[in-house]
Amino acid sequence: MPIYEFVCKSCSLEFEEMKSVDDFKSNCPACGAESEKLMSATAFVVKGSTNSSIDTVIGADAERRWAAIEERKNKRNKEQFGIVSEPELKQKESQRIAGLLNRQSEAYSAISKAKAEAGVTKKQELDHALKG
Repeated sequence: MPIYEFVCKSCSLEFEEMKSVDDFKSNCPACGAESEKLMSATAFVVKGSTNSSIDTVIGADAERRWAAIEERKNKRNKEQFGIVSEPELKQKESQRIAGLLNRQSEAYSAISKAKAEAGVTKKQELDHALKG
């Protein structure tokens, strides 16, 4: 089954989902609202192609799609941080990512502490993960 990209109409979250070829509807995993299917770059390679125009069209299409992704990212950053210079934007984005990593580390520490207090061994944890 192919993997499709969707964007939530409510919260603008972009996510991927494996769907059947004729199923183009999905709900947002974050807020549950209806989502819209995005046009995505395909993941195939034309092997042994002697027709450079096909390769050129595919490459140009991929570049256009990556530019659109970058544009959405820049728009989100400007909405989140306001209109700032490029170096300030990079610094704020780095601070945002550092904050996310810090919260992730704190959550991991809290989980590890809770497991230790509950007496969960690594073997029990692995057995549980393997059972699904």
